[in-house]
Amino acid sequence: MLIYRCGGFEQIKAAVLYALIGVTLLCWQTGSLQRRIIMRKIEIIARITGDDAQVEEETLMTWTDTGHWYPRLFSANVLLYPDLEIRLHQRRVLKDGKDVHLSRYEYGVLIFLAQHPGTLFSKEQIYEEVWHESSESCLSAISNTVSRIWKKIETDKDNPVYIKTISNLGYVFAAEPLDEKE
Repeated sequence: MLIYRCGGFEQIKAAVLYALIGVTLLCWQTGSLQRRIIMRKIEIIARITGDDAQVEEETLMTWTDTGHWYPRLFSANVLLYPDLEIRLHQRRVLKDGKDVHLSRYEYGVLIFLAQHPGTLFSKEQIYEEVWHESSESCLSAISNTVSRIWKKIETDKDNPVYIKTISNLGYVFAAEPLDEKE
């Protein structure tokens, strides 16, 4: 674990850069970029302590052993879409103001896609990001999970608004985000 303490926004940007350099050097030294054995996932997390001593954690960036960086620079605690609210800090999903109970993997798939609206992800990419395992037999797991999510958040499962299937390619979170609420 690398820890950098910083105060202002410029220091935070510098700390993220130092963390990226440190992760790159660590990967180079261990050879994990070639072997993909040692590290499955690296997250750069900012732990922010307010004046009232309340601590918040923000995931700034995630790297998976597939070699993909997923930036989440200073994302909000609440993701807002039409008739759908995802409260990341509470691990809650509300559809039309009512709680939606999701399993761990359903929630993981939903927030992964919702944090990257408009980005197409293959089933393999989703599986590796949410399950943190190689994607050798992931196809039915992702299809079944997305189907369960549709049943819980879509008004018309046959015409989804939020998660759409792109034939033979994967899934995309298609809803446009609303203004973020703090």
